[in-house]
Amino acid sequence: MTVDGRYKISNVVDTLCDIDNRCQWDTSVNVSKVIKKYNRNLLTYYYILKIPVPFMSDREFLEKRVVFCWEEGVYIYNTSVADSFYPSSDDLIRGSTVFSGSHVKREGKNIVIRTVSQMDFKVSMPTFFIGGKIADGSATFSKQLANRLSDLK
Repeated sequence: MTVDGRYKISNVVDTLCDIDNRCQWDTSVNVSKVIKKYNRNLLTYYYILKIPVPFMSDREFLEKRVVFCWEEGVYIYNTSVADSFYPSSDDLIRGSTVFSGSHVKREGKNIVIRTVSQMDFKVSMPTFFIGGKIADGSATFSKQLANRLSDLK
């Protein structure tokens, strides 16, 4: 994903990592809240992800996030934490994030965000069906992030 280079990398990272305000601009998230903030770069958080697939309910996730700078960019690392850390909702299925990592760096006049993620949504479904929905969601997310950054100027 590419973001307009007029922004500082720190603004992009802060926007991506702002759990408390995520629902204001990311339409794929129903609920998001910080469970425990250890410091500026380490926290645990909870969110409910809207699933745009008919007959599939939304999923809740409980994750830890570590943010760090290295060489020319910023890395954002997320993974699930034990369910005992925060109670699961009775009416939602808790998904699991095996690994999610983003690298945010300046390339030429733009800021580039590269993300790789492996998540278990706790459902059996053909990958060709889910793949299209994920691609659609990525395009929407890019537009929403750009809009949020322009709102913050």
